[in-house]
Order: sequence, then C-alpha cells, then structure tokens
Amino acid sequence: MGKVLIGTLSRSFGVKGEAKVVPNTSFPEERFRPGKKVFLSKDGEQFLETSFEEVRGTLKEPIVKLKGISTPEEADKYKRYGLYLDEGDAPLPEGYYRLEDLKGLIVKNDLGDILGKIDDVLTYSKVPSIKAVREGGKPFYFPFLMDDFISKIDLEKKEMIIHEVPGML
Repeated sequence: MGKVLIGTLSRSFGVKGEAKVVPNTSFPEERFRPGKKVFLSKDGEQFLETSFEEVRGTLKEPIVKLKGISTPEEADKYKRYGLYLDEGDAPLPEGYYRLEDLKGLIVKNDLGDILGKIDDVLTYSKVPSIKAVREGGKPFYFPFLMDDFISKIDLEKKEMIIHEVPGML
C-alpha cells in the first residue's frame, strides 16, 4: 500500500517536542487526529512509524505532538520531514483527486486534440496550477479549476479534458 503526504513539519514549537505543520491536504480535520498512525520521511521512500499524541492549533497550521519526541531538539531533527498516511487511511470523497495522481495524464481539448502531458502540479498559490508540456518540450500552464478550465479527469484512461482558451498555448 502506498503512502500519501499530508503535511511537512516546519519547526519545533514550545518545550514539549511539538512541531508546526504545513498541511498538504484538503481534509486536515480528518488527517490530523490524536492517535492516528503516521509516518515520517525525508525522502518519501524510507519511513519511520509514529502517531499523533496531540493535535492543536488551526487547520491551516496544526501543531502536533508525535509519539517518541519530547524535546524541541528532537523535534528539530525532523524539520522539513514529510508526514505520511497509508493510502487506505486517507480516502477521498467522490470527485476529489490526489495531485500527484495527475502527473503523467495526457491533456486533450474538448475536441479530443492532444495538447500535451501533465508534468507537474504547482501548489504555491491558493489554487494549484497544472504544468503541462507539449510535444517538443514547451510548457503551458492552467489553473486546477473544475468546470472553468477542466471539464473531465479520467484516471483510468490517464487523460484530462480541458477547455482550451485562446492564447493558452
């Protein structure tokens, strides 16, 4: 079973070994709960199992206390480590997608013309942006907005249908 990134530890907080988290989920209230088993990883490949002893703060910046970490110095050792859940412990409602699952999808317009392939999903703003690359390597970008720009995502067919806007390419 795969792992799903739900956040990144940003820095220690307080004197009990707590840490602030930059969430990477649309469902922080579901993902950050006391007692929930989580995994720490610096590289997304080797994982250290732990669990949330306490969770407080806000949904935009949770503060977590992880089992086995009791000092600020120990918490600082895991700065910039990812917090992961088993994929089975992080189900998605109908119509939601994991951003990493979009990478590699073929991008087509409403007429069925192939425009490119999704290379990356950029999350630096409130609305994620899709970076797609056309044949020949030239990229184009569009916001991850269903209905406005994206009409359909089919993970089984590995394609995304978008409304092509003049000047987009």
